[in-house]
Amino acid sequence: ASYLFANCTSLQDVQLHWDQTDTQNFITIQNMFQKCKSLVSMEDSGVEDWVLPNVTEARSFFWQCTNLQTVDLSKWNPQNIVNLQFFFYECHNLQSFRMEGWNVPTLNHCSKLLQIAIS
Repeated sequence: ASYLFANCTSLQDVQLHWDQTDTQNFITIQNMFQKCKSLVSMEDSGVEDWVLPNVTEARSFFWQCTNLQTVDLSKWNPQNIVNLQFFFYECHNLQSFRMEGWNVPTLNHCSKLLQIAIS
């Protein structure tokens, strides 16, 4: 699923209610929404309902989603995640994100996870 929507700069709305897709088997989801500069919210996208116990790589997931304002990833349960570097990098308008409940004992890389304001 890596780079699935990368560089879709005009993408404004996402509906990924993948009832038939087993997201539990995803391992790498890096750069999935990289540079989706028109994306404002992930609410009701389906992404917030993913269960990702086997994901190890999620770096740069929302890299340069400069208009993204709200994200709720509290259901993800990425217990095997190793890399979250640059996850919200340059998300200048991010106002609300939820990741509570995450238990990430294997997390090794999270530098610049929330580096939002860059001038």
